[in-house]
Amino acid sequence: MAKKKKYKGLDIKNKIIIGFIIVIFLSILFMLVVDSPDEKDRGFSKIYEDSIKEINEEIVTIRESLDKEEATEEINDLNDSLKKLEKNILDETIDYEEVDEEIKELKKNIEKIKIEHGIEISDEEISEDKVNFTEVGKKNPNIEKQGSHHIKTSEKYKEIFGEESDIDFEKYDILAVFSGVKNTGGYSIEIISIEEKEELLEIYVEKKSPGEDCLVTMAITYPFDIVKIESSDKNVEFYYDEILIVC
Repeated sequence: MAKKKKYKGLDIKNKIIIGFIIVIFLSILFMLVVDSPDEKDRGFSKIYEDSIKEINEEIVTIRESLDKEEATEEINDLNDSLKKLEKNILDETIDYEEVDEEIKELKKNIEKIKIEHGIEISDEEISEDKVNFTEVGKKNPNIEKQGSHHIKTSEKYKEIFGEESDIDFEKYDILAVFSGVKNTGGYSIEIISIEEKEELLEIYVEKKSPGEDCLVTMAITYPFDIVKIESSDKNVEFYYDEILIVC
C-alpha cells in the first residue's frame, strides 16, 4: 500500500517573505486610496488659488487700461466681490459648486467691462455662455432712424425692411442695429458679442465714429448690422460701446 505524502507547511523564511509582500501591497493600496491627489485633499483654498490669481490680474489690467476716473465703481465692485469670495473660501463657508458659480460670474463681469470700455479680449477669456451668430448678407437698407430690433417673424421683418425675407423664422431670429443717417463715411456699427443669461440675451454692440482729423468719404451713409441666431423666446437687451476713432 502506497504511503500518503505528508504536506509540509511553509517554513518561517517563506512566511516572512510572503508577509512582507502583503504588507507592501497593502501599503501601496492605502496610498492610492487615501493619499491620492484628490482636489478635496489638497485644501479647499489651494484648489482655487490659480483662479483667484487670474481674476486679480484681470482687475489690475482693467485698472491700468482706464483713466483713474473711469469705471471706478465697477472695479471697486469687482474687488469687493473677489475679497468676499476669498474670505468664504478660506473660512470654507461655501461649497465647491457655489465657488465655481461665483468665479464664473466674476469672469463674465470682467468680460462685460472690457467690452464696454473697448479693452481687448483674448480667445481664452470668451465666456461659455456665448451665443453663436451669423452675419446676414444684405444690401444697405438705408434705414434713416437709429435703433435696434429683435425680429422673430417674417411680418416684422417686412415691416422694418419693406421686403420679404428668405429666413426660416421657425429656426432663426434676426437681430438688427442701425446708426441712422450720417452725413459722411467713417461711421460703423457692429454686433460683436451675444451672451445668454438665465432670463435674457445680452447683445453687445460697437459703434464707431470718425475723429475730426480722419479722412472720410463725403457721402450720406446708413451704418447697420444684421445677424441671425437660433430662435429664442428670451428677451433681449442691447449694450452699446461708442468709440471715437483717432486719426
